[in-house]
Order: sequence, then C-alpha cells, then structure tokens
Amino acid sequence: MAFPLLPIVLALIAGLLSQIAFKLPLLLSLLFFFAAFLAAWFFYWRRRHTLSFVIALAGFFFFGASYYYLQHQAFEANPLRALATEDYLDLEGKVKKTPALTSDRFQLLLETEKVSFEGKERPIKGLVQVSFPLSSGLPRPEVLAGDKVRVSARLLRDDDFSNFSPSVSLIVMKSRGIHRRAYAKSLRLLQPLGPPDKFSLLRPISSLHRAWQKKIEHHFPAENSLSPEGAFLEALLLGERGRLAEATVQTLQQSGLFHLIAISGAHIAIISFFLFHLLRLCRLPVPLRSIFIIAALIFYALLVEGRPSVIRATTMTIIYLLGKLLWKDTHLLNTLSAAALFLLLVNPLQLVEAGFILTFMATLTIIIFFPRLKQHLPILPWRLTDLLILSVAAQLGVLPFIAYSFNRITLSSLILNLAAVPLIGLTMAMGWLFLMASLLSSTIGNFLALLIKGLVRLFFFWSQLLEGFKPLSYRIPPPPIWVIAGYFLFLFLLISRRRFRWQKMLLGSGFALFLFLLLLHPFPSTTKYLRLTLLDVGQGESILVEFPGKEKMLVDGGGLEGDSFDVGEYVVSPFLWRCGLKKIDYLVLTHGHPDHLNGLRAVVSNFKIKEFWEAVTPEGNKTYEEIGAKLPSTTRRRHLFRGERLTVAGLSLEVLHPPAPTKNPAPVSNEDSLVFRLRGEKGLVLFTADIGEKSEQELVNLGFELLAAVLKSPHHGSRTSSSEVFLEAVKPEIIIISAGRGNIYGVPHPEILERYQKLGVKIYRTDRDGAIELTFKSSQILIRTSRSHLREVVNL
Repeated sequence: MAFPLLPIVLALIAGLLSQIAFKLPLLLSLLFFFAAFLAAWFFYWRRRHTLSFVIALAGFFFFGASYYYLQHQAFEANPLRALATEDYLDLEGKVKKTPALTSDRFQLLLETEKVSFEGKERPIKGLVQVSFPLSSGLPRPEVLAGDKVRVSARLLRDDDFSNFSPSVSLIVMKSRGIHRRAYAKSLRLLQPLGPPDKFSLLRPISSLHRAWQKKIEHHFPAENSLSPEGAFLEALLLGERGRLAEATVQTLQQSGLFHLIAISGAHIAIISFFLFHLLRLCRLPVPLRSIFIIAALIFYALLVEGRPSVIRATTMTIIYLLGKLLWKDTHLLNTLSAAALFLLLVNPLQLVEAGFILTFMATLTIIIFFPRLKQHLPILPWRLTDLLILSVAAQLGVLPFIAYSFNRITLSSLILNLAAVPLIGLTMAMGWLFLMASLLSSTIGNFLALLIKGLVRLFFFWSQLLEGFKPLSYRIPPPPIWVIAGYFLFLFLLISRRRFRWQKMLLGSGFALFLFLLLLHPFPSTTKYLRLTLLDVGQGESILVEFPGKEKMLVDGGGLEGDSFDVGEYVVSPFLWRCGLKKIDYLVLTHGHPDHLNGLRAVVSNFKIKEFWEAVTPEGNKTYEEIGAKLPSTTRRRHLFRGERLTVAGLSLEVLHPPAPTKNPAPVSNEDSLVFRLRGEKGLVLFTADIGEKSEQELVNLGFELLAAVLKSPHHGSRTSSSEVFLEAVKPEIIIISAGRGNIYGVPHPEILERYQKLGVKIYRTDRDGAIELTFKSSQILIRTSRSHLREVVNL
C-alpha cells in the first residue's frame, strides 16, 4: 500500500469523533481495543494479512475512543476546573509564554503552582489565562516566559454567553490545555517574583521575542503604541494578532486573506522556500539543506511560542524533510497522515478545533488535486497557474468547514491570492531582514521600515479591491452535515477510476448539486408554533421571535458600551445563523441605548432586513447613523407609536408606548422605549424594553389592556421598574429577565425578584439560565434554557 498510514489515522479520527458524539463507555472501548489487536496478531500470524489489517483498523478506532475519553477526563479532573469561587484568589506560578497585548487587554498565560483562597494555600498545577485591563497610567509589565509571578484574579466561567451551542471558548481552551480563564481588575494585581530558579530555554527566546516587539513598536509608532502597519507586521512575523484593528480583521476575513496573517502552512512554506533557495546559492548538499531548514523551523516554532497552527505546519514539513533524508522518496499523503497521527497522539482534544481541520483539509486537497488540475490549465508567467491551482485546491478542502464554523463564503480569495501571496512573501522577507538589521543599525531599520509600510499599505489596498462585490464574499447559515458529507463524497469520487461511460458526468452533476446547496443554503427556516428566544447577550437585550411559518422578528441586538466586544458579530449573528436565518423580516430597535443598539450594527451587515421598526430616533447617535447607512434602500423603515396595530403571520401586535413625540428628545431615555404586546391565539407576550415606573404608571392610567402570560421584565429587573400596580395589571405567569452575570448595576434587583416571587410566577434569567426559549404550543408554553438545562411546561 502506497500510504498505509492514511487508513490508520482515519480509523483513529473516527474513534475520537465517536467518543465525542456518543460518549462510548471506557471499559467497553478498551475491551474491544485489546480484542481487536489480539485478533489482528492472530490473523497476521496465520498470514491473513488483509484481514489482520482491517481488524487492526477497528483496534485503532476503539483506541481513539478510549484515548479521547481518558484525555478529556484528565483535563476535567484538574483541580482548577472544580474551583467555582467568584471571589478574588491568589495564583502563583510561572509565565508560560510572552504576555500578549490587545487593544484594551494585557493577557498572561500562567502555569500555576500554588492557589490561595479562603485563607488556605493549595498546591495546584494547571494553566490559567489571566486578562488585565490596560490603563494609561500604568506601563506594561516587563515579564517574560519562565518568570515567576503572583496574580490576584477572579476565575471566570467557561461560557461568557450560553445560547444553545457548545462554548467555543471551552473548545479552544481544551485543545490548548488551558484549564481556566481569569480576570484581574488592575495591572497592580500582578506581582513579579523574579526569574526562574534554574535555566529555562523559554526565557531567552521570550526575551528575543519581546526585543523584536520593541523594535516594531519603535519603528512603527502610533498614539496607541503601534500603527496599523506595525500591528500587521507583528502578526505576520511573531503571530501576535491582538493589536490588529477590528476593521482590518474584518476586511481580511471578508476578502478571504485572513489566513495569510494567521501564521500557518503558507508562512512555513514561504520560509522553507526562501531558505532552500538561499542554501542552494551557498552550494550546500541537499541533506545539509534539509537539516538546516529543520533546525530553522524548530527555532521559528519556539520563537512564536508554540502557536498551534505553526506546530501543525512545522510538524508536517519536518516529517516530509526527514522522509526525504531517510527514504529519498516519500508520499505526501503518508507525510500528512503521519503528522496528523503524531499531533493527535500528543493531544487528541485539538481534533475539533477549526484550525486543525482547516489545516489538514487544505493540505489534503492540495496534495490530491494540484497535479490533476495542473494538467488541464495553460502555463501562465510568474507561476500564476500554480498560485491559482493552489488557491482552488485549498478552497475545495476548506469551503464547507469555513461555511460551517465561520458562516462565511469567500470566493474572492481565488483572485486576490494571485497577488497577495507573493506580496506577503516579499513582506515577510523584508520583515525578517528589518528585525535583524534593526538590532544592528537604527538607520537601516528606519529605511526598511519605510519599505515595509509601503508593502503593507499595498496589501491593504489589494485586500479591499473586491469589497463591494458581494457575490464573492457573503455570510451564510452553517450547511447541514449531510450536505458536507455529500460534497466530499462526490468530490473524492470524481478522481476515482472510470468504471462506466457516464461516470464523470454523473459524479460531476452530483458534486455541482451539493456545491450549489453549500453556496446558497436554500433551506428556509420554518416553525409550526410561535417561538420566542431571549438571548444571553450579557448586560444587554436581544429577543428572537419566530412566527408560525417563515417570518422572523429580532427585537434589539444587545451590545456593550465602548464596543470592547462586538456582541452582534460574535453572539447574536451566530445564534441567528444556527437557526438557519439569512433574512430578518422585522428588525426592531426599542430605543437607542448601547446595550440594545450596538449589536444591530453587525446584524444589518450580516442579514437581509425586510423592515426596520423603531420609535423615537436617537438623534446624533453615531452607531445609529452607521446602522441606518448600512440598511439598503429596499428595507422599509417604520416609526411605531402608541395606538398602532399590526398583523404579523396572523398574530396581532399592539403598540402601547411611546406616544408620538412632537420632537425627538436628545438624548433618548429609557422612558422612550418601544413597548408592544404580541397577541397569539394561545398566549400573550408583553415586550417592555427598558421602561420604568413612570411609563408603567402611564400605561395603567390610560386603561390599556396589559394582560399577558409572558412578561419581559422591564429594564432588566431594575429597582425603578416592575411596580406593583403594573404587575397587577399584567398578571403574568412567566417573567423572563435579561441581565449579565455579576453586572455592576445589581440587576435584577433583590427587591424586584422578591416582588416577582410573591406573585407565584415562573422566573427565568439569562445570567443564571442562559438563553431562554418559549414555544407556544396548543394551551401550553414549553420552556427550555441553555445554561441551566431546564425543560418545563406551563399550562395556560
């Protein structure tokens, strides 16, 4: 067999995935594992080699299932995982890698040795990622990998937002062996304890890493310490992407060029290419060239401090070069399989991380399809044919997974890569020359920095070239698993040996069908019953209303003041995509405060909006103006005020507040919130946004019918809302509250919770329960929560 490792690694992966999906019992898996290998040895001894190999593959399957179980249990058994304290505790240990900077955070990866809390010191070993807010009055602490430190911090839970999906942050933490995240409110809570007691190779490498960071900061200065070109160079050479502007990241993601700054296979290939040709000029024999390149790649992997994408790409390259040294002729599929096998044996938990899947699928399809595609295309100058084929082949492998994991289709990269890849190669070469020269001469460093600025600006310009051409880059719901399976089935069958006359045409048609399904996602999201989901967006509010049939309404989009985190992009939009949405029929803004408004900025970019509803316009609000500018001319904009009645999917919507103003107030207040009641055949829901006692009293005095089975708690359950007279008028059976866990506002307020409890109603809170889903079915409301995993029924 030309590549015997391929079926072995596929069997191992199948076992790992089976354990993830079905949670196979450990004893049963171990029993089948040992039985399979004993049977394999027996049939091998009897010279039944084919049967022996097949049974051995079954053994690898059960080994994978057992191994994943044991590694997962070992991770969860770490004492750090069991610590539930939300109070500050003291962590003491060694810095694992050079601390990272983002626009507003200083991040430290700490290998703990001791943990002190509740007056006791305990020896606990594990990895904790600690974040500190940056302060203009405090300099960046100069600590390096290997240094001993003590930190006072508060442990964070794994899921910041819980919305009926696995925690992405926990998946990443597991794959990287990080047991907990923590937050310290000031850099003053970081206390350096000195260098390590004994020599550590990490420290001099970290020192060099930091020295080159300082050179980039010196030659690419800006008011916030690093210019856009400097942040790009830092990401490109050192793997530090934290200081890239969010606008730059979004542009690169939209263009499909983000992979060029995420240090990975492309970078390792470029480095290997330059080193190979440089060493060939030195007339070194091929074996010495290979050894030198292996040493250089190991050094580079250490310099960027073991980033997963670099480790994967370096492992593949080193195995390939070692194969050339030992056996002269190596099959690339065997190299790929050996790398995957090695990495999964080291850490099987990384299998489900998107980066791992993208790396190996891109490499696999390049290996398989590059030579086949090259036979059918003309040879263009400057290796443009090779670049085009590499882009197409890689895209064939990663397209379904990018759509599934990142909800994005980016065909523009097929064109942009033609110039972007050489440009990045040149920038990398100039960048490394700059880093080495700047250590010797500031004048040479300044000259090279000017050249690099020009190259980076040219790259920025190129990445935006197709920005307005939407068909080449757009957002999409994740494709169904059966579509991904069908896509790859027909893709790989296309290269199978011809067995009948119309085989190529039939297989090509099948592949085209699944490609069509993947690119367009023609699967309408429909519901039989009225369904309402209060999303967990932290301290903010966002509600998805799914009407019977196809129509959808989103009420507010959450958001954080100061835009330190884009809730609309990273919380609300992914939830809507998982619901299968490409279009929102009714986008409702209750009032223009950041915790309701800011998330809508991403929503209007990511989804088609049929109608945009609002009440009082927040004049002079830049975020609101930006949202308005993004709404296409085809979107109908409506102002809703007291007394209006609408019908949506056969249900009545009554607007209760606010009254039509004579002029727009500036600024908009909570009392200007849009309040409406949704009347269904089997239930009533009252949406109250952030109104307080004043508006509540007004609604009662005006004699509006406020009766509702479900009440969305006014103003997050604050002390100035939910008056007794208002609650008496509504007579709710269920109250749902949107609030951030441990928020500084103290909502929901204990007095209000006590008031709710006296009513004998069911209370659900996003800070405790995560997202809350209510389905109105017949004469019942079915309740499902995300974090607390409640499943309850309320009879109407």
